[in-house]
Amino acid sequence: ASDSKTEAKADAALVLSVGSTRVVNLPAVMTDVVVGDPNVADVVVRSNTQIVIVAKGPGETTVIATNAKGKALYAGLVRVGNN
Repeated sequence: ASDSKTEAKADAALVLSVGSTRVVNLPAVMTDVVVGDPNVADVVVRSNTQIVIVAKGPGETTVIATNAKGKALYAGLVRVGNN
């Protein structure tokens, strides 16, 4: 599984293979994280400023991390394939 780091931005889709991970460093303290389709990806919270996106199954989903005021610190489309 790959394990590369991403600064918190989501201009383009994050493309992962099933079983791979991506570390995302957030620009501020997050309080909530939401995954649109947990069959495609999951998120492991490493700290209040770092999450790890885990590719679980083929498809597309969104991952959103917000602060206490509801501001999106990370909002990205995740595409997972069977590479």
